[in-house]
Amino acid sequence: MKKRRLIIIMLLMTIVLTGCWNRRELNELAIAVGFGVDKDGEQYRFSVQVVDPGEVAANKGGTSGRTPVTMYHMSAPTIFEALRKMTTVSPRKIYNSHLRILVIGEAVAKDGLGEVLDFVSRDQEMRTDFYIVVAKEGHTAEEALKILTPIEKIPANNLFHSLAASAKAWAPSTTVTLDQLIADLVSEGKQPVLTGL
Repeated sequence: MKKRRLIIIMLLMTIVLTGCWNRRELNELAIAVGFGVDKDGEQYRFSVQVVDPGEVAANKGGTSGRTPVTMYHMSAPTIFEALRKMTTVSPRKIYNSHLRILVIGEAVAKDGLGEVLDFVSRDQEMRTDFYIVVAKEGHTAEEALKILTPIEKIPANNLFHSLAASAKAWAPSTTVTLDQLIADLVSEGKQPVLTGL
């Protein structure tokens, strides 16, 4: 009798514990590592840095000489709309879970970070361990994400690691994650500070 009950329970568990109902194949995703938000008149210009896995992977034949990342950008009244409109230029769905850095243009920062923080904090795919920085006036967030260096293939990773090393070695430079920024904004008597690029 106990064996029969155990078999019934195991069969019921297999129905409930299916694992592939929400799977995503890697060849169907564009993995975003950097976001940039700038002003474009009254609209937001949203830039996404996406990794080209074929150029980043260590293979025996070497790379083809192409850049290891691709930039997509779109302007829209809201950041969410810009990201959704990006599907018209990107062959794959933008996947946000591996985001390393969010660069905000100074014009957007002066107007207020409310909409930007609302978008990134409510997205269920996003982790909160990425750094947030501000691109100083005269430069755009998109330009900051386009800087290629010989040491690090992916510009967003270069910014992430440079900020982390600088924060450890030099006091005026700091790293701020999404959780830290939101906590500082809502804490009474605390003023948040973001690193400028």
